This record gives sequence, C-alpha cells and structure tokens, in this order.
Amino acid sequence: MKQVYGSAGILMQGNRICALRRKFGDFAGYYEFPGGKVEVGETAEEAVIRECKEELDVTVRVLSLVEVIHHDYPGFHLKMPLYLCEIMDGEMKLSVHDDLVWLDEFNVEGLNWIEATRLLVPKIKNIVIELQTKEG
Repeated sequence: MKQVYGSAGILMQGNRICALRRKFGDFAGYYEFPGGKVEVGETAEEAVIRECKEELDVTVRVLSLVEVIHHDYPGFHLKMPLYLCEIMDGEMKLSVHDDLVWLDEFNVEGLNWIEATRLLVPKIKNIVIELQTKEG
C-alpha cells in the first residue's frame, strides 16, 4: 500500500482553535486542520508552517505535538503528525477551503470531520476546553 507522510496543525488564536472545510477533491465537504504532504528535505514542523502560509496566508509557530495519526484510506496509508500551532501573523484567507469554524466545546462533535481526524474528536474537545479554561 502506498505510504503518504503528511503534517497538519490545529491553529490556535487566543483561546480558540479552528476547523476548515475542504472545498474540492476527494475530501470536499469534510472538516480538517490545515496541512499537507511533507516535502523531501523538510521536517513535519516545517511542512505545517509552509502549508499554513500557502493555504491560509498566516504565519504560525509550532507549540507541541498532539498526536501522530495513522490511518488507512482506500489506496494509501497516511502517517501525519498533528501539531498545536499558534497564529503569529496574518488574517486567514481561504483558498482550498470554503468554510472556517471557530470551535468550542459544543460544536466539535457536530462537524463532518475527515476520516483520519474523526477518532481524535474527544482529544480535540479537551484541547478546546483546556484553552477556554485558561482564558476564562
């Protein structure tokens, strides 16, 4: 089975994190975190920084590793580190996404998450609650 090595970031601004809905392709209509394939000579952290700039026109700083996702899709196995990232600069501009949702503890579970992320919903909800508790 083909192996795909990607990287994605949970983008944090203040006490909020966002989810984005994919606009086109095989995963159109599903919510995800920004990211993509790790290029040759690039670390997973560098990839998520690059992808956030390319996809959203924001500069991010990687704070911590949340989870390494392993998921089998038809035709390929995905290995994808997922990082908590802080937005440092820029206003988000959607290009490959058509919706942006700021998450709270009440809307995390209701989104149509992309398959590889769906199993992490309880962990994502805990991150949201923890951020809101720190700010509140």
